[in-house]
Amino acid sequence: MALVKGNLIRTEEKLTFSRSWAEKGNYELKVKAIDSHGFESDWATLTFTIPKE
Repeated sequence: MALVKGNLIRTEEKLTFSRSWAEKGNYELKVKAIDSHGFESDWATLTFTIPKE
């Protein structure tokens, strides 16, 4: 699990980060946004597969 916190960014800006997985398999990436007023979005989930070689 990784937690990414940063400075406020504009809506049109992109936040990027990288992550590597040591094992092949199915994974979930969960993200949410919190604005400068403290309002939070719902969690968004992306499920993906790291293929076997």
